[in-house]
Formats: sequence, structure tokens, C-alpha cells
Amino acid sequence: MEDKTEVKVERPAMRPEPVREMTSRELADRRAKEILGQDDFGDTTTDQFFVDPCFIPDGWDFQWKVLTIYGKENPSYHAQLVRMGWETVPSSLIPDMMPSNDKGSSIIRDGMILMMRPKEITENLRKRQLMESRAQVTEKEEQLEHAPPGQFEREYKGESLAKIRRGLEPVPVPE
Repeated sequence: MEDKTEVKVERPAMRPEPVREMTSRELADRRAKEILGQDDFGDTTTDQFFVDPCFIPDGWDFQWKVLTIYGKENPSYHAQLVRMGWETVPSSLIPDMMPSNDKGSSIIRDGMILMMRPKEITENLRKRQLMESRAQVTEKEEQLEHAPPGQFEREYKGESLAKIRRGLEPVPVPE
């Protein structure tokens, strides 16, 4: 004998319940929970220009460069940066530094753009600048020590009147 148990198959309602619109207050509460759930919300001590060194590829130097001043770009400055070897850091390299809905290809913060170039170029330029600045100091020291003929002599009883001190010491500040 066969068991003739009826099986009821329930199907979804033909007309779903109408979706209730959220009130403005409910939307605000939901958005507040999303914002407050962020790790860095309200942290004013975080440096917005900090780039974690683990994101910098070996052999590269990252620096923030000016992109705009009062919303205006300076094309000649940007051309100079390119000549000096700088190129923009693609946002795909450090995606956490840009909003998830951002479609830009560069990392930009408060009118500054993150740029990169080989570290060797930066080190060579720093060495050159250091040599040039030391040469300027030496030149000025020599100018202080020696007077051209016919000018006030810069020594008295065999001792130089120009006193050049190398070092740091407190300077009195007048009130």
C-alpha cells in the first residue's frame, strides 16, 4: 500500500511586502555606526602624510611634492620634478592611502602628491648639495679673513679680527 501523504510546497508571495523607506534619522544612525566603526575615526594625532616604509619598494625614495596651491597647479614646477626624476606613485601600490571609491591613479592629500624616484638619484643630489653648501661657507670665511688692498685690515697684531666659531651655543634674546 502506498503512503499518500500530501507534501505542501510553499512558494513565495506573489507580491513582496513593500520596502519601507528609511527615515532620515535611521539613515543618519546607520551612517554614524559605519563611521564610528572605523579604526582611525577622530584620531587627530595621526600624520596624514606618513607612508609606512614597508610600502616603499627597495631602492626607491618617496616624497610628498606640491601639486596645487589654492587649487591652482604650476605646470613648470611639475616639469622640473619630472626632469629631476620624480614620477607619481600609483595608487595601486598603496591602495589604503586613498578612499575605496576613488578612481584616481595618484595619491593626493591636501594639495600634495606622493612621488617616487630611484634612491640613488636622491643620494647623489644630496651629496652634491652638501659639497656646494660647504664650498659657499668656505668662500665666505675666506672673504671675512682677507680684505682687498686699500680696505680696512682684518687683523690686529697678527690676530684676525674676524671671529668665526664653529658650533652651537645659546644666543641671548633681547626682551
